[in-house]
Amino acid sequence: MNFMIPAEFLAIMTSISFAVGDVIGRLAVRHSTPYTGSLLGTIVSLVVFSLIALGAFSWTDFNWNGALWFLTAGVFYPGFGFITLFKGFERVGVARTTAIIGVSPLISTSIAVLFMDERPTWITLIGTILIVVGVLIISLEEDEAGKRMGAGELVWPALSAICFGVTPILRKAGMNSLPSPVMGMVISSIGGMAVLLSCMRLIPRVQRFSFNVVGAAQYIVTGSIYALGVYWYFIALGRGNVSTLAPLIVIYPLFILAIMATAFRRMERLSLTLVFAACLTVAGAVVITGFG
Repeated sequence: MNFMIPAEFLAIMTSISFAVGDVIGRLAVRHSTPYTGSLLGTIVSLVVFSLIALGAFSWTDFNWNGALWFLTAGVFYPGFGFITLFKGFERVGVARTTAIIGVSPLISTSIAVLFMDERPTWITLIGTILIVVGVLIISLEEDEAGKRMGAGELVWPALSAICFGVTPILRKAGMNSLPSPVMGMVISSIGGMAVLLSCMRLIPRVQRFSFNVVGAAQYIVTGSIYALGVYWYFIALGRGNVSTLAPLIVIYPLFILAIMATAFRRMERLSLTLVFAACLTVAGAVVITGFG
């Protein structure tokens, strides 16, 4: 009997793994710096995918053009993507950060329209409106003291959304020449590592490394869960259609809201306004990825 896990189930597991990884990453920023987390997460990704590649990659399939695309993708994620993600967790929390990251499918679609001669459908425009309204509500939301989030706080989730939006386009271009996603992730991890080490001197010394054992352990767990989620994602893509799987993956902010509401209620304030705005951004992302 040939048992194969359905692609839809793998997509949901990917979404849950991203949610769990984000929540653990939120715990980690309380003990260690975002830069430390970015570096540890990238190292974990490099180790995990290198081990997988040892048994799943043939060097006869290697292509320098594809490798360059994946290397560039690594600059955005895990490179800058990790830094902006963990910085967003630190500044505005995991729920708000991931809700704003819901803009990333819109960014990917915009790039495809501008540079790949794709034309958005009216369904895509509806999804765009939902995302914009959701993010606007989040930006206007007031905290317990009656203050709204400033541009300096929103810039980190916004930059993270850009990184997550650009990366799929670059990976897709890379897979046209280098069809092995595992080796592609190895190369992307190398690119991310190069970016992080190059930017180290631009980061204030006190914000670079933290040798807190708890924070480091939580970042390593976070990176491992992210890597597992990405691996499941690529397996799912090999078994199903993108139009079916993508909407199942982009609902992970809803899983985060559920986790935060049930297990970590005291860590972040989850208002009904935030929940409504997050649902709008997720709905818009689902519409764009699944029906646009």
